[in-house]
This record gives sequence, C-alpha cells and structure tokens, in this order.
Amino acid sequence: PQHAPLPAATWQPLRQLTLLRAPAPPGDPSPTGVGIMFTKGSAGPTDPYNIFKLTPGTPAWGAYSQGQLAVGEWLHAVNGVNIHTLISAQVRDLIKGPPHTPVTLTLSPPTPQGYQ
Repeated sequence: PQHAPLPAATWQPLRQLTLLRAPAPPGDPSPTGVGIMFTKGSAGPTDPYNIFKLTPGTPAWGAYSQGQLAVGEWLHAVNGVNIHTLISAQVRDLIKGPPHTPVTLTLSPPTPQGYQ
C-alpha cells in the first residue's frame, strides 16, 4: 500500500549529499553504487514506512572514507525520489547507475525518537 511521506519535522535536519558512483572494472558496463549498505529501520511492527538506516559498508571507498557519511544516518530520498514507500531492492536500483555519475542522497542524523 502507498502511504504519505513521513512528516519532515520528524527527521530534521535533512541534508543532501551528492556522490559519484564507483568506477567499474575495465570492460564492465554494469551499474555501480556509492559503496553504502543500509537496513530497514522501524518504529514497531505496525510502522507502514520503509525507513533505511546506513550500516557499515565499504569504509575504504568514497563517502565513508572522506567523512561525508556516518553509520546510523537515515536515507530519505535518492535523486529527489522519496523512498519511504519503497522496498530495499528499489532503493538499491535508484542508487546504482552508470559508473562515475552523480547520485544525490537525502539524509538525516541518526535515530529520531521512536525509530531504531
């Protein structure tokens, strides 16, 4: 089922971060990501929203190694697309794209009250 996005006040302050997708192996045109991993968070078993929290990813690459991302931050949008009603595979597909191209993530600080 579709649900309205979470109220922005719940997640302030939001910030946008534009990253370049990873390079691909030579000769491999496959889409690449930005070296992050995430897991679904929740406010409980009846929570209708899909909220994704950054988990330890590939710290030697990209935004983790440069201090631009922190484990525990919450992901809200990818390239302006609200992800609160998407499943993790759909979020992954939004993040992945042609190597060395930009992707913009909308993030908030770790855990607002009630979410884990």
